[in-house]
Parts: sequence; structure tokens; C-alpha cells
Amino acid sequence: MAETGARWLPLLLSCIAHRPPAVAHRPAPFLLPLHAQRTGSKPLSGLYGSVAEAAERPGCHADLALGFTAAGTPPTGPAILAYGPDHATAAALADQLLASLVAAEPDCETGLLRGIASAAAAARA
Repeated sequence: MAETGARWLPLLLSCIAHRPPAVAHRPAPFLLPLHAQRTGSKPLSGLYGSVAEAAERPGCHADLALGFTAAGTPPTGPAILAYGPDHATAAALADQLLASLVAAEPDCETGLLRGIASAAAAARA
């Protein structure tokens, strides 16, 4: 959490001193079950790396919100939020990150194990 706070601090200070940045929101065209939202393993770890790299661009920041899957409705699904010095920059960043998220969706582990198979997988982990 400290890394995230450090990444967002310049944006917050800029908002206080100047004006808020332009914002672009891009919802994903799919829902991602809770058990597929492991951010420490691929493909999501790579996506979060891309989000962190966005902060290296001057005046840009981004976030990947994986959604509230218990609701199970499209408005609560994964989304990209991108911030930039102008709308065109924020929109381009959001589009780029959304394309990466959509491309990674087939690699997200969405299968469920039942009974004995689940216990065996847990024992191996």
C-alpha cells in the first residue's frame, strides 16, 4: 500500500495546487470472478506492472479496478481508470490498458475445482 500511496501522492498534490486531471473510464466487456483476481500472479501481476508504468509518463496515472464480483452485473465489473493532463492523453492511456486487460482475460484462471480435486490442489500449494 505504501507504494501505491507514493505513486498517487504527486497527483493528489497537483489536484490541490492546480486543477484535477482529465479522467477516462473504460469498463471491461467481461466479469472476473473473485478467485480469478489474484494480483500477485500472471496475468494480473503483469497488468498491474503496466498500470505502474503509466505513472512514469508526465502527468499520467492509472488504476485497474477488478470489480465487485458478488454483484455479478456489468457495471460492477473490471474497469480501467486513467488520468492525464488532457482528455486525449487520458483516453489513449485508458484504451491501451483496456486492450491489455481484454487480451489477458483468457489467461485468467476462472475454473472452479470441486471436492477432492480442490483439496488436492490446496495440499500442493
